[in-house]
Amino acid sequence: MGDLVKTAIVYASKHGATAEIAQRLALKLGSQASLFDLAAGQPDLSDYDTVILGSGIYAGRKVAQMNEFLETVDLSKKRLGLFISGMLQATDQRQAELQAAYPAELIDQAQASAFLGGRVVMSKLGFAERSIIRLVAKIKSDIDTIDNQAIDEFVEQMSE
Repeated sequence: MGDLVKTAIVYASKHGATAEIAQRLALKLGSQASLFDLAAGQPDLSDYDTVILGSGIYAGRKVAQMNEFLETVDLSKKRLGLFISGMLQATDQRQAELQAAYPAELIDQAQASAFLGGRVVMSKLGFAERSIIRLVAKIKSDIDTIDNQAIDEFVEQMSE
């Protein structure tokens, strides 16, 4: 992609893993990549050629701020990349989650789409979230599955 294409990385992160992935993408994409955390409000994307969207997935759903953003923005003329972060291990489940996270027209338009791993830091979770994670995901301690190789492949696909 090089430094000539202005890229906006717009993300919704609840506990920080998606934000970390967005930061890693920005570093690999270079000086023309800008980060926009939807918790800080909706960005103006008019000056950007490329938009990468990322959301954490919790109980099969993306962060509400990403839903709100997608309802208000027209990305039809942008070069697009999509990613999610989460803790699913099975490839088919990851793909199903990715397909469910974004509208079909955005998936069809995307230059790259990927599940890029996730992270659970038990101390950042509330009691209810910790209980659910232990019961459903069988996770009892901190775990980091952010996939640097998948991040590299995503950047390579966006560069084609």
